[in-house]
Amino acid sequence: MTAIGRLKNRSEFLYVKAGTRFATPSLVLQARRRAAPEPAHLARFGFTATKSLGGGGHPQPRPPPP
Repeated sequence: MTAIGRLKNRSEFLYVKAGTRFATPSLVLQARRRAAPEPAHLARFGFTATKSLGGGGHPQPRPPPP
């Protein structure tokens, strides 16, 4: 059985960023082999989200000019 761990520190995310990258319009997947010895049954994941997700959508209503 595989245990699931989390990436929590910025340095861990930056380490993974230098690895393999796969991108689609709505998802970016990055992976890298571990350098430090960790248990082989441990898979680690980290999640981030951008502020602007999507293509703009509908504009916000603006108040009428004075």
